[in-house]
Amino acid sequence: MRRAPRLWVDQTPYIDSIDDISVSAARRAEPSAAVTASELTDYRRATGALLWAAGQTLPHLACGSAVLARHFRHALVSDLVRANLTIAAARRSRDLGLRFRPVRGPPCLYLYTDSSAVSLRSSAAQSGWAIFLGSAGGSTRPLSSSDVPTGVVGDLIAWGSHRQRRVTHSSFAAEAFSLLQGLHAALGVADVACLLLSGPGGAALPVHAFIDSRSLYDALTSSATTGSKEVRAAVADLRDHYRLGSLSSVSWLPGSHQLADGLTKPTGGRALRAAVASGWLSLPRALVTKSASSGGAPAWAKTATVVAAPAPDSWRP
Repeated sequence: MRRAPRLWVDQTPYIDSIDDISVSAARRAEPSAAVTASELTDYRRATGALLWAAGQTLPHLACGSAVLARHFRHALVSDLVRANLTIAAARRSRDLGLRFRPVRGPPCLYLYTDSSAVSLRSSAAQSGWAIFLGSAGGSTRPLSSSDVPTGVVGDLIAWGSHRQRRVTHSSFAAEAFSLLQGLHAALGVADVACLLLSGPGGAALPVHAFIDSRSLYDALTSSATTGSKEVRAAVADLRDHYRLGSLSSVSWLPGSHQLADGLTKPTGGRALRAAVASGWLSLPRALVTKSASSGGAPAWAKTATVVAAPAPDSWRP
């Protein structure tokens, strides 16, 4: 039987070419000291290389690279050490790459969004979003009679990790802005994917969002208003997308299953790394979901085809 075509994209030679920043033991003993002009040049060069790699094939390093880029003007010796640690992490995962498998059945997008916690030290949260291309029928059911599947098959095709431009005073506001930003990105990806898969005039790809903020999930399906003027406007925009169907469904899941969590902090991208490698997006039994059209579980959860959870790929082209 002929094997379905697959694509594997990696940047192994490029990542191997990223040089470490020379930091002597005497310099490491002064982590709060300012860097020299030559050290700053090396820091900017290394950070730029990491940003490129994280934006192309190493999504789990996107947040760490973005944090390094915040110190382009006034870096410290401790930033040089962190940059070297991130370079080492990139080398350890240089073979990860991205895998693109055939889409079996009607295509759809799975959108995961998250934000970092808002604290007194920083009122600008880090937003993270990850978009997976999958099939509306590519999921499995649990052994119980529940309509909620235990996972879906999908390949990562777009992601982002950025510091929010707005100042937020609550995690609810940060999560709302992160979902809105991720949804706008997903709708753009959906247009491009539709053109590539179906040609001009094809049906729009449905977008299924997954968030770990229960208060935001409840707010999207109610008429209550809360927060500042900007927050209310963001929630109203999300409600319009949900009501009109451009946001096909929204689901709440525990933070342990939030794949975008690794895009909001410099460390902690293990779950995202595993999902990219296996193409398997695990969903908990405690999943709470609603559909824009029916108010119940989305169509892909009710009409799911039973398939085996895929094992991590061991092939190379």
